[in-house]
Amino acid sequence: MNKSIEEIVEDLVKKGDDPVYRAALDILKALYILYGSAWESELKDTLMGLWGIRGLSLSEIEEIEKRIPKAAEVLDKLGVIKVEDRFRADLGKPKPVKERFYEVNNLAALLRAFSSNREIDRYRYEVSGTI
Repeated sequence: MNKSIEEIVEDLVKKGDDPVYRAALDILKALYILYGSAWESELKDTLMGLWGIRGLSLSEIEEIEKRIPKAAEVLDKLGVIKVEDRFRADLGKPKPVKERFYEVNNLAALLRAFSSNREIDRYRYEVSGTI
């Protein structure tokens, strides 16, 4: 990774008009909230919460959601996250389920990059009632 996560986040913010880069930034925020790793289903639940706080309409959410695979690919190429297919347990099924697993390569740097993000603070307040 040539750039630090902080520099990559700054670049993503500058390119915020592009839905793929906006989705990439949202993935990083969700991984911050989830402490660096998550199954795709958990990631999408957290993203839905962030988008709900933002007050996005269903059509806007649908547009951003379509960009998640491309955004994850961009972050993977930048060396910020790792995405791989893994098997996870599902108590409702007799066999493990294959699902994508997202993981940040440097959690400490991600925590520094988003340490004072108001949107994340608002999400935490909404979900738990406290920051």
